Amino acid sequence: MSRHRLAALNAADGALLPWNPVPGTGPMLNRPQNGTTNTGLSDVVRSIVVTGGGAQVVVGGHFDTLNGVKATGVGALDAVTGETRPFAINRLITNQGINGGVYHLSTDGTNVYGTAYDYYGPGNVEGGFAVLADGGAVQWINECHGDTYSSFPMSGALYVAGHPHVCSNIGGYHEHSPRVHRYATAVTIAATGTVGTGTLTNSRVKPEGTIVHVSERQYPSSGTLLQGQPAPRC
Repeated sequence: MSRHRLAALNAADGALLPWNPVPGTGPMLNRPQNGTTNTGLSDVVRSIVVTGGGAQVVVGGHFDTLNGVKATGVGALDAVTGETRPFAINRLITNQGINGGVYHLSTDGTNVYGTAYDYYGPGNVEGGFAVLADGGAVQWINECHGDTYSSFPMSGALYVAGHPHVCSNIGGYHEHSPRVHRYATAVTIAATGTVGTGTLTNSRVKPEGTIVHVSERQYPSSGTLLQGQPAPRC
């Protein structure tokens, strides 16, 4: 029996279980860097958390689909059947492909916290997000700029490792010149404000949310999908 990126094993003897969800690639929406565009695709899975008392598996990575169902960057799976479950945040973020994705997931049982990155890809978030573990509804978007690698929730705060350099779009610190990266930061578990208009300007998105190729400049950036969303305090 073969498996692609995801598999389940019996904890007692390591035997392969029937669980067999399949991540898939999305469209190539990378932007040119120094005149050259990376045309590679990716369905790599980077992180897994188990929620719902063991009933659900949430996965994050570079994929754009799970079992053929649209699930950009992050998605939920039935822990027994492997079937794709609705997870609202994956219809809002655009991080997928070889140049962007969801790096890490953590959970406190109620929420799932994701960290993200984008480097000349189609992504619209580099900070992260908090969503309900059940259904993936957005609790807040951390719209700091600068890739974020991992997080851990504890005592009303989410501790974050990354290299954010500006958080003014959610009421935090401004950009410095020369640039200053903050490698260890924290944000509140509770939302305290909203995401402003200074969101990332990467892939193009039509007003109804349809992603189009980067060359179609008549549409605003997919970062506009995040404007007005709840935000934490940093």
